[in-house]
Amino acid sequence: MTNIVDLLKQGRKDLIWEKYCGYLDLNIEEFMQIQRSLLMEQINLFKDCKLGKKFMGKRTPRSVEDFRRKVPLTTYEDYLPYIKDKREDV
Repeated sequence: MTNIVDLLKQGRKDLIWEKYCGYLDLNIEEFMQIQRSLLMEQINLFKDCKLGKKFMGKRTPRSVEDFRRKVPLTTYEDYLPYIKDKREDV
């Protein structure tokens, strides 16, 4: 993968813009579609760990709307028992 320094040396400002700022060219629906997709990726990574099961239960949300209905808002205190002991297994 080409890094930003190489792209600058090559004068490829167009690729730099696309890589780091391209999202600014999106309309709101395109941007939100990417955000929904990223959230669903995170949900799929999170579903099998202890914390994922604690907050989502046995059923994995199938959409952002489902996630909002099913998963409660959390606070730092919800995670404190796991992070204070640096528990990587959860």
